[in-house]
Amino acid sequence: MTCLVVFGLAVFVHGESTATGTLLLVTVSSPHETITWSAPQAKLQDSGLWDSRHEPRLSITQAVSLARSHLKSHGRPDQLRLLMIELRRPQNLGRPNDFYFYFISFDDPPSPLDPTTRQDVVVLLDGSVVEPVRTKT
Repeated sequence: MTCLVVFGLAVFVHGESTATGTLLLVTVSSPHETITWSAPQAKLQDSGLWDSRHEPRLSITQAVSLARSHLKSHGRPDQLRLLMIELRRPQNLGRPNDFYFYFISFDDPPSPLDPTTRQDVVVLLDGSVVEPVRTKT
């Protein structure tokens, strides 16, 4: 398990199956809630494969645009400043994988250290957005 602290949030990337055929992509934890993104392994096999010798099939610009559209469609702020975009993969401890996804974070310029303004979005390489599951802690 890899731990990265970003603006007071702990980010854990997993690749362990959470249910039959489902991979846990990323978990973001704060003092008040835990947010997880999971995707069917079959969907990642169809859309998430990437060979680093070539450009990803979904560009950074396209991924950011899709993430902003997703935020807007859910009534969330869609014009926030881009804080970070990462091309990530689940870390499967049992076997290597070449599945990738974009993890995109937006934040409000007046309060970049306030995690309540941060908006995180996971976009698969086929352009689909993964809905997060939020759990109060």
